Amino acid sequence: MNQSVNQQETFVEVVTAALLLIVLALFLFGNVNEPLAMLAGGVILLGSGIYQTSRRWHVSLITWITGIVLTLGGIGVRLFLVSVLQINWVAVALVIIAGWLILTSIGRR
Repeated sequence: MNQSVNQQETFVEVVTAALLLIVLALFLFGNVNEPLAMLAGGVILLGSGIYQTSRRWHVSLITWITGIVLTLGGIGVRLFLVSVLQINWVAVALVIIAGWLILTSIGRR
């Protein structure tokens, strides 16, 4: 793989992380409700995954799984853990994914 492909892939992952952080910030400040934040986070991850796959870049399985879970949660499919543990899973998921994307992009440099 040449250097320009790595830079392009890193750029896409940084943009994805930035979009997730924006959604997280809007959610934490109360500008976006939980279902919409989940849907937005899921769509961002799935959209990024589809774009990267179309460019024949590797997309982690965790990206697909988290994107699907967030999207389904955003459209009203609730998980058992959300009602039992009373933890804000939207914020947890968005922070974990954004952190993972940032760390992997830093590791490539």
